[in-house]
Amino acid sequence: MFNSEEALNSCKEVLAQRREHYKDINPFAEKVAKLWSTILGTQVTSEQFLCCMVALKIVRTQSSNGEEKKDSIVDTIGYAALLVDLD
Repeated sequence: MFNSEEALNSCKEVLAQRREHYKDINPFAEKVAKLWSTILGTQVTSEQFLCCMVALKIVRTQSSNGEEKKDSIVDTIGYAALLVDLD
């Protein structure tokens, strides 16, 4: 069984690993937002990028099961948590 405490602990581990590799989320989020802005022909902010990733992960959660579902839940929490790290 996978409970909320396990999900949060898994998310903490994933965020720590990503921070070690990527450091600050801001430059990455800004690059993705700029690329999406170009593709979509409208201004996309870093916050909108992260919100879209949360939405994507929610959809994946609804259409998966087992380990894949757990991973999508952890990713959803992680992207939402990153919103507080934006400048």
